[in-house]
Amino acid sequence: MSTGNIKLSTSKLIALWAFSECALGGILHAFQFPFSGLLLAGFAVTIICAIGFSSEKPAQDILYGTLVAMAVKLALSPHSPVTAYVAVGFQGLLGALFFRFQQRNKWAYIIFGAIALLESALQKVLTLTIIFGNALWESIDISANHLVKTLGGKEEIDFAILILGVYSCIYLIWGGIVGLWAYRIPDKINSIDRNSVNKYADSHIETNFKKRKVYGFLILCFIMMISVYAFMTGGNKENLTWIIVRPLIIIVSWYFIFHPFFLFLIKLFIKNKGNRLATVVENISTQIPHLRKITQQAAGYSTANYRGFERIRFFIVILILLACEEGDNN
Repeated sequence: MSTGNIKLSTSKLIALWAFSECALGGILHAFQFPFSGLLLAGFAVTIICAIGFSSEKPAQDILYGTLVAMAVKLALSPHSPVTAYVAVGFQGLLGALFFRFQQRNKWAYIIFGAIALLESALQKVLTLTIIFGNALWESIDISANHLVKTLGGKEEIDFAILILGVYSCIYLIWGGIVGLWAYRIPDKINSIDRNSVNKYADSHIETNFKKRKVYGFLILCFIMMISVYAFMTGGNKENLTWIIVRPLIIIVSWYFIFHPFFLFLIKLFIKNKGNRLATVVENISTQIPHLRKITQQAAGYSTANYRGFERIRFFIVILILLACEEGDNN
């Protein structure tokens, strides 16, 4: 389907989706993009929407793209958590459902984006609850209310529910914004000065890829400190011991038993889809260096020419233009 004067290739959109699932995060961190976490969460939604308005059979191509994205992620990022595959699968199934019946309804884009991002938020909350149990949220309430009383307040507030509500609303609203942006992408693509983008020299790009796994460890330590503080100020030793031991038991069980088992099931499911999918995964894997170069070009150009949310918006549009234009063999 045409996006104004420019046509997007469905196969290239699927390749870009797969690339985003295993390699986009490092590039965004290197260019210090604002809200890169939310951007990563919304990028797949944007690509699904682009497939929705570009494909003649959107539901079928979105489902196929979901399998390809999961297969490439499994091949190139085998240590990714199972929850990442759940998120990709949910977004793909939801997108196929929405675009099965329409392709250019603005509210469908907004609702799809909102639901897809809300699921991402709730999935993180569910993961924390499974690991730490209700004691985590009770600890937050105890700690926060103790601090409020120290400052002179009297009324107790359910801070955990308040935090979860705000957190979920941020993802919900952001998802709606992403859906609206995706709806406008055809017009935005044709407004880009392609010559200016093409002239942007690769030599301007300086990357510094540093993995930030330390953040996860710091968050875990922070949660543990809240829990310890809560039970020191209003709990008991048995609960304190359990809240420390429980996550250790679950994390060890997850990484050594459940995680390998679920990955085995995913591998088996993908393998049963035949050799054609394996060929596609291999072809996309060979395109990764080219897609990384294009992403660096789009990120460098948008960083040099735009600020704040405009930088995010034009980065997405330029990346889709450079990576997915039909007939472009670069």
